[in-house]
Amino acid sequence: MKKASMKKPTEVITEGSILQHVDELCRLACGSKLSEDFFSKAKPSIDIISDLLDITPIQAVIFCSVLAINFRSESVNLDDASRFLECSPIAIFTLKKEFDVLVERQIFKISFEDKRKRFRHKSKLSMIEYYVNNEVIEKTLWEGEKFTPTCTQVIDDVFQLFQAITERLKALLDDFCTTQEAFEEIQLLLNHNSHLQFVVEIKKEMLDQDSLMLFLACCAEFLDVLDEINLARIITSLYKGDLRHQMKIRQSILSNTNPLIAKGLITFESGTFRSDSYATLTDKSLAILIPEIEFTKNKARHDKNQVSIAASSIAEKRLYFDTDLQKQLDFLTDALQQKNYDNLVGRLIEVGMRTGVCALLHGGPGTGKTEFVNQLARQTGRDLHPVSIAETKNKFFGESEKQILKVFRNYRTSLERSQVVPILFLNEADGILSTRKRIGSSAVDQTENSIQNIILQEMEDLNGIMICTTNLVTNLDPAFERRFLYKIKFEKPSIQAKQSIWQDKIASLSESEAMNLAQEFDFSGGAIENIARKVLMAGVLNGRQPDLSEILGMCREESLYKTKETRRIGYLQ
Repeated sequence: MKKASMKKPTEVITEGSILQHVDELCRLACGSKLSEDFFSKAKPSIDIISDLLDITPIQAVIFCSVLAINFRSESVNLDDASRFLECSPIAIFTLKKEFDVLVERQIFKISFEDKRKRFRHKSKLSMIEYYVNNEVIEKTLWEGEKFTPTCTQVIDDVFQLFQAITERLKALLDDFCTTQEAFEEIQLLLNHNSHLQFVVEIKKEMLDQDSLMLFLACCAEFLDVLDEINLARIITSLYKGDLRHQMKIRQSILSNTNPLIAKGLITFESGTFRSDSYATLTDKSLAILIPEIEFTKNKARHDKNQVSIAASSIAEKRLYFDTDLQKQLDFLTDALQQKNYDNLVGRLIEVGMRTGVCALLHGGPGTGKTEFVNQLARQTGRDLHPVSIAETKNKFFGESEKQILKVFRNYRTSLERSQVVPILFLNEADGILSTRKRIGSSAVDQTENSIQNIILQEMEDLNGIMICTTNLVTNLDPAFERRFLYKIKFEKPSIQAKQSIWQDKIASLSESEAMNLAQEFDFSGGAIENIARKVLMAGVLNGRQPDLSEILGMCREESLYKTKETRRIGYLQ
């Protein structure tokens, strides 16, 4: 049969007239045996329908026949069509190519439902079933528009592409199609839009069917929420009812063998699959998806825990410690120098040990823990990722755990981008390093336990450098203690160290004056710096450098302030 002429009929097409022509063609086709007399009588309706759908006359007859049968049956096989038209099965079989063209044009869809029990006495040919695409009914029969399959439309940008992909995924979620049908339509959509850079880049990854569907679903959800992706829900939606396939995909992700993880397209943030198991797109995926937008930088402006400090921006500061403490700090600094660190990691890999380096700096406030970490980062050329534990706490259930997971995810992203391994710095981590609470305690305690369990697992899997500081170690959980490779105690400085600090902070002091101050006042380095700042401020305001008697007065004020504070909370001196 020749294809219908594209010249529009002179009749004005309206919604009512379209349905009238469909009804007329269905009525004439039923029992027609596809005779010449039938085609002669039905020609006006055949021309209208073939023009609207851009199909041949015989395809228009097949379309209306299947549509008519669909009213009493969800899907139609060749035997159903044979009985409706009252043609021999062989005559209908010769038209199977026309059915295939209608499927290719997205006018028909094939039902992939497993009906082996129902058709166990029938041939394989009769097991192929067709039904009319709902888009044809809505756009052409109801609205009178010429039918152009969404999957064959040429699209302008990646956002329009994902609108079309989302429609296919929503149809899958609503049980309007199977996973295989959705994949074939999405594949056709990608093939018709190979001019888009996203399609070019994704084809380079050579993903299999499962991985491509999973990746596109992850991208679609990311574009919708611009945040974490609920991977468990996506897998369930893609393979609804197929638990075996769901478990296969989940296991590949948990074992890090899934192509999306192996190719660096997604990261997964949980050791198990739960309803709150989240994945994120990597920088590589974001560059493929929407290269013109820098999500990492934009997010960092609003999240303190995503801001890093460049090693080169840290000001040099001289620190003074006792001899024994200085030896431990020098050892840690030497170990983290690039050449030594690379050798250390290589050796750990050779013997099958974990490569993460975790250090705990503990001691009283003002003893130099935080400043040492800053100077360590500067001396070793490593960017610093400081984390405020308070910023990760959230009153909403489950949000604190998500925030701490995000901290480690951001650090791993930084590891991927950095030539020199950065330092993850958890400052004042007292609250999260304490002994875990007993089972059955309050919801707050359970949240703390969950956060601690996440950090313990992350420390176990760490491939970089993590340093924590705390003022208290008496209540340190044994599980944390085992995971810290270095545990360094910061004591208050000795008299000699305090003398050096006094002279370094206040250059006008003589050696003997600095010694007298060190002997008389039991200050930490932080307290001495406070007094040095007061001295500087007094010099600026008064136009002259304070003398020793004024400095002594400031020291007594510092001591008096501490005494009052101590008495205020109920302890005796």
